Amino acid sequence: ANVSPAAGASSGELILIGEAVTMGSLGFALRAATGRPARVLCPLEIHEGLLRQEDMAVCGEEEIEKTLAALSDDALGETFAPNENVFSGDTLVANGEGAARGSGRPEVIADPLYKLICPKGTIFHPLPHLALSGRIYLKDIPDLATMDERQLKEKFATHILEQKQ
Repeated sequence: ANVSPAAGASSGELILIGEAVTMGSLGFALRAATGRPARVLCPLEIHEGLLRQEDMAVCGEEEIEKTLAALSDDALGETFAPNENVFSGDTLVANGEGAARGSGRPEVIADPLYKLICPKGTIFHPLPHLALSGRIYLKDIPDLATMDERQLKEKFATHILEQKQ
């Protein structure tokens, strides 16, 4: 991934991995609710005209891994350990080290299957997608269309609000 320093993640940026419309809309809502910048990494072929300038089309897990490493200034290969609980429904920090909530590091919102390619220290917010891990998490997939601002904050940004107070 060619991510220039100018295109790198800003302090506390939210990185959303998934299809352009849903993740772009969620990113916009979270930015409006929290004031934090959000960027979409779209791994799907169909994204023409749906991504903003700061968003990126990515091709495959390898490119997502390289892009996340570049955005977080981490060395490639320093990712979650394979034995970690990939399927946790809680917000987790990779390997339990390297970052605390509100540390200014990018945070990732994505299907739980993407957790294994996130750099160490990433704060990961699982958001199951029907086409990826949906059969595993079918009961855990939220209806984003019916969530209000309070519910979005509770699901994805509770710690952000704690910092502002």
